Amino acid sequence: MKLNLKFIFLIIFTAFLSGCAGTSKQFVEKPDLNVSLNENESIIKLKRVKHFAGGAREPDVIANDVLIGEIANGDELIWKTESNSFECIAIDYGMDMFLSTGIILDSTPLSYKCFQTKPREVLSLTYDWGYPKMRAVRECAFVPIFKDIDKPKSSIPIAIGSITSKVEEDTETDIKGLLLASMQKQFKEKLTDSSTITIDIEMLDYKTGNAALRWLASSETASTFAKVKVTVKENNEIIDAYITRPVISFGGFYTVGADDYIFDEIAEDIYLYFFEP
Repeated sequence: MKLNLKFIFLIIFTAFLSGCAGTSKQFVEKPDLNVSLNENESIIKLKRVKHFAGGAREPDVIANDVLIGEIANGDELIWKTESNSFECIAIDYGMDMFLSTGIILDSTPLSYKCFQTKPREVLSLTYDWGYPKMRAVRECAFVPIFKDIDKPKSSIPIAIGSITSKVEEDTETDIKGLLLASMQKQFKEKLTDSSTITIDIEMLDYKTGNAALRWLASSETASTFAKVKVTVKENNEIIDAYITRPVISFGGFYTVGADDYIFDEIAEDIYLYFFEP
């Protein structure tokens, strides 16, 4: 009995895409976790959740404009960084075009998320490309990287302390109004007027982009993005802060309206910080 050649090719192609857990390629020195850190040092441990589909692909991990390595399915990368700062991490499946010219996260069409580092801390993070849910219409614009922490306060509704913007307001975009509306839509009953847990949201940057140009190529010029800093307080005391920059860099006319729904991406990202499913 002869097997259809197309069927054989499909099996081989699927096996290539799915793959198994591999070994990451680390391009910076891997720190010894048994050696004590000083006050100016922190360690980042980034674990990739194992998925059957797409498991053979090993995306690049960039942190603070440095190419850390390629992270394999179900594996991790570990690197040392400065404490008392923000570690901004991006995941990319096609960085080769940038390697010869250098990596600058703020001028490439990549989404990233920044985590606050503490002295002598080993900060454990998880990257899950299928999190929080698979989308049929559009890709997730924010980086699905989250802290590996328990969330004992996840049942407590939160309150918005303030929404501010460093972006010059124009007559067509009500940045603070759109963000508030997206927060209310995403959080629903988990957003309240008064709570022991509050957040201050500061818009640091915002660009509308161009859907027609995104049809042609992914670029900084065509990209729609927003960059916000979220400060988390408990009883008016700051307990955490992070920065997220969701980016919509491709999709063409399917992404018309991205300059509005980018605020929904911000709200969902903030929601998942508190209320992980």
